[in-house]
Amino acid sequence: MSTVISFILSFLASLAVAFFIYCGLQQASLQRLRKRMIGESKCWFLPRWNCFRLVVRNIPGHHTLHFIKYRVWLRRVIPGGAGCSVNTLVDTEIDLGERIFLPAGQDLPIICFRFDDRRSNIKLVVTDKLGNALNSYDLNDIKSIMAEYHFAVRHWLVFKHDINRIVLMPLYKDKIKGQLVDFLRDYYLAKQKSSSKTGSESPVKVYKLEEEITVQL
Repeated sequence: MSTVISFILSFLASLAVAFFIYCGLQQASLQRLRKRMIGESKCWFLPRWNCFRLVVRNIPGHHTLHFIKYRVWLRRVIPGGAGCSVNTLVDTEIDLGERIFLPAGQDLPIICFRFDDRRSNIKLVVTDKLGNALNSYDLNDIKSIMAEYHFAVRHWLVFKHDINRIVLMPLYKDKIKGQLVDFLRDYYLAKQKSSSKTGSESPVKVYKLEEEITVQL
């Protein structure tokens, strides 16, 4: 009887050790993915095509991204007031799509666009990858361009991770270090104009609001 009990205890101890090793490897895989920034969102203005491209980045990657889904929208914020004390978020969807596979060495554009500055009224012109206009939106009271996307990736041949992110490109005015900055005019539109003059690609900032990386068991 004592031999059977010893065997059971030894077996359970081995399972516990294997479980903790597996969990440790899971966490190491998660941290590795975060450090390598797999599938991060990036944006450039490309003067050859006269448009920005906001992409899920995988050109420098070594992994195929699977089951990608994305959605892009414009957000307007109506401040709270009498009768409704909280801000009201009004979203206008401008693009969505999905891909089953995104091989390493390719980026996935989730929206292409440029800004049209005429008579003090700036419009967002949504384009295809070659800069051909598809639609336009008035940016009065629009606070940001926002996007959310999901993909899965297999890491170390064992762990399959689900990655979800939400990002934004602010178009509002805000104080930074005591100075008022108009993100739309002073940053994004300024980058578009300077890049168009020089003919050189120009990267622009995309701000990550939220990220979730999980492991499929």
